[in-house]
Amino acid sequence: MTTSHKSSTTFHNSSTTSHESSTTFHDSSTTSYDSSTTFHNSLTTSYDSSTIIYHLLIAYNDLLGRD
Repeated sequence: MTTSHKSSTTFHNSSTTSHESSTTFHDSSTTSYDSSTTFHNSLTTSYDSSTIIYHLLIAYNDLLGRD
């Protein structure tokens, strides 16, 4: 009976370790996804800024052309 109990405890401990590993993997995947999203958002912001500057330059050139 003691051996059976030890086996159950060992199985429980290995299951817990497996669960913790899965959770850690999930957390690192989520962090990686968050980083990718942040990178994507910063690229989008950078693109928006470039577009605004481009339009400002066009408007400025139009003003210069009218002189």
